[in-house]
Amino acid sequence: MGWDRYNTAVSMLEKASDGFDVGDCFEVLRATAQEACPTVVSMVLDGAANTVYWCENQEWGRVSKKTMANLR
Repeated sequence: MGWDRYNTAVSMLEKASDGFDVGDCFEVLRATAQEACPTVVSMVLDGAANTVYWCENQEWGRVSKKTMANLR
């Protein structure tokens, strides 16, 4: 029921270094992606850089990004 994916994510996050970045986030998403019910869009937000990264249809090597105007 998803516990395996949850446990995988928790383990990866507990082992993560202080340098955990967008690429590491996508590794967690890749490692926990479902085979039977694939995700259409996977997204990571880098709030400090006002940038959203995403990939479609689990094409982990094709990450797009969009930087938004600073809203502050």
